[in-house]
Amino acid sequence: MHDSEGYTSPFDCVKLPIISIKDYITRLCVNGGCTSSALITMVIYIDRLFRTGKVRVTSLNVHRIILITFVSAIKAYSDAFYSNGYYSKVGGVRLQELNRLEVSFLTLVNWNLLVDSEYSVYKLHFKNRLRQERIAPPKQHAPCPTPTHVP
Repeated sequence: MHDSEGYTSPFDCVKLPIISIKDYITRLCVNGGCTSSALITMVIYIDRLFRTGKVRVTSLNVHRIILITFVSAIKAYSDAFYSNGYYSKVGGVRLQELNRLEVSFLTLVNWNLLVDSEYSVYKLHFKNRLRQERIAPPKQHAPCPTPTHVP
């Protein structure tokens, strides 16, 4: 599992996913109980992961990096969240793979999931960017079933 330069990461998959990044994030948000706070936290986690210098984004790992940072953000900052079994189905990976990704991610960021000091900076950045680009905020999707009702 490496790119043409021989780079590998613990987030690499064997073959390229056929779903676009945009569609994948939409799928996670619609089915995973996403909030704008979770998305901002996810970006903070992605930045932290890349600042370790041990991971770089490739077409073989971007979906899994998005998945594990999404799941970690939801679990760290939501009062209710789904099981890893549910997130593995939504994310299109086996449960064992999601568990492995979670341990790899947490190890790389030294188990630091607190975002208190960074959150307001990132939120302001996104707010300004949306304003500059005159992008409408994302449409609210119909809420998914509460986590307690998911098998």
